[in-house]
Amino acid sequence: MKKQGAFTLVELSIVIGLVGIMAALAYAVFGNTRPSVEQSKLDSDIAILNQSINAYVGFGGNLADLTEPSEVLTRLKSEQLESEKTYSTGLTGQFIDPRLRALMMSEEEASSNAPRAVWDAASGQFVIASEGFPAVKHFYLGEPEVPTLESRPQFFSYGTDNDWVWDFQDRKPLEQLAPTSIVLNKAADPTPAASLARAARLYPPALSLLGGTYPGSQFPLALELRNVNPGGSSSIVYRLDGGPWLDYSTMISVPPGTALLAFCKTSDPTIWSDSLSASATYLSDPTKLLPPEILLSATKFDPATQVIKVSLSNPNPAGSSDLRFALKTPNGVFPSLADFESYSGEFSVSVTEFPDGFSVQAYADSANTATYLDSDPSEAKTTVDFFGIPVHGNVLFVIDASGSMEKDFGGISRFQAAIKAVIASINSLDANQTFSVTMFNGGTAWADGTWKMLSATKTNKDNVISAIQSVVTGPGTSYQTALSHPAQFATKPERVILLSDGQPTTGPYDTELQTLVKLGIEVNGVFIGAVGTSASDSLKGIASATGGAFIEVAP
Repeated sequence: MKKQGAFTLVELSIVIGLVGIMAALAYAVFGNTRPSVEQSKLDSDIAILNQSINAYVGFGGNLADLTEPSEVLTRLKSEQLESEKTYSTGLTGQFIDPRLRALMMSEEEASSNAPRAVWDAASGQFVIASEGFPAVKHFYLGEPEVPTLESRPQFFSYGTDNDWVWDFQDRKPLEQLAPTSIVLNKAADPTPAASLARAARLYPPALSLLGGTYPGSQFPLALELRNVNPGGSSSIVYRLDGGPWLDYSTMISVPPGTALLAFCKTSDPTIWSDSLSASATYLSDPTKLLPPEILLSATKFDPATQVIKVSLSNPNPAGSSDLRFALKTPNGVFPSLADFESYSGEFSVSVTEFPDGFSVQAYADSANTATYLDSDPSEAKTTVDFFGIPVHGNVLFVIDASGSMEKDFGGISRFQAAIKAVIASINSLDANQTFSVTMFNGGTAWADGTWKMLSATKTNKDNVISAIQSVVTGPGTSYQTALSHPAQFATKPERVILLSDGQPTTGPYDTELQTLVKLGIEVNGVFIGAVGTSASDSLKGIASATGGAFIEVAP
């Protein structure tokens, strides 16, 4: 009779192998601390579980009546009946860690094409698929499950009737009989006895690419399967995403999110048995598309440029995306990306449609979101300038309203020309800019009284434009007053555009100038007086001291 506390060499080898399987499975499920690792581990978890299933069935276990993954795990955690353990020649305990649990997908999760483990009752194996319910999201370690007891009939058992390894009883000797005459007849050779040798199991096919996550730009993947078994012994069959079994003959084109199952099918069942399945899931890490390049034929409208042509260039792989675009006025807002227009070729924008300029945005719209993600939008816009000085960021216009500004400037006064240019610049400001206007002569000629930079909304633009058109000129030109204005704002302007037609007529302004230098406020000078005279020297010096630009303008 078998001793309860000992193992045979066969049992000991089996136990060591199964402990390795259980430890590997425990490590695999315990290590999935991040979703990406969890998904990439699913293939190896299933492979290890299927090895445990093969061992369980080989030692008398039965899973043919099960349909739920959780039922399979419970059966693998069972133990053989105590009444059978004493005489069993195989492993009688549990085949997986009693703490192993399956986190099941909800019906909503299962409706997606996310990879999952499903129980294939036909093959008696767990398989990876992108559809199917009930389905396992991942395996994990929880509280130990109390094992159930079951009967596991085996091909042979230890003896039950005596102390020898097998049931055995000496046979009584035969009684001696008298000689018997035997007639010999020639008979045909009997049919050779069937071989008692068990068919050898084939090796699974080798995959040219391991399951896992690949950059979206590499899809569809080119997958090859290789038969590592003796020539003529088998052929490879496979299926994708739980579909029909197909004979493998050439490279497989694998789209993102595909679950593959393949095995080697025997050509002669008397010599070889089908291999275990090789499985892999190929997930995509979508690549973000690059934004389009926007080219404008000109950066601003002027008397010589009434139309600006716009063209887009796609820097992404051919067929990966389409380009879409939208236009807006300086005060407008871009629509949602879903409402952008499809780009089919170069188009024109006229000053009639956008008298104050325009902005254009464009993005690359992915043709396959499993492979590529939409790009961020790129943007280009016409520039705003004030007599050639670029108007960008948060800007303060400081305008000379002295009496000399009433002098002629091409049919209108210098002051009227300045007001006209300020209005055009304000109308062209983008909605994300802030602005304000002040005027000076011998003192402050006009300010809105808030000393706040204003958002470039239509209401604020209209209010300021209406107010400055009613300002009248007065005596004196105080640069001290003009340079004191920027520092009085609660939120300081980034840059100042200072327009004047002559030298200051009152006191020094060194203190005010140094304050602006310390604040880092850039002052750009626009001289609208007699070009080529020393009258512009003071304004030129202010621009130089603050890092601003300087320009002289003539009618």
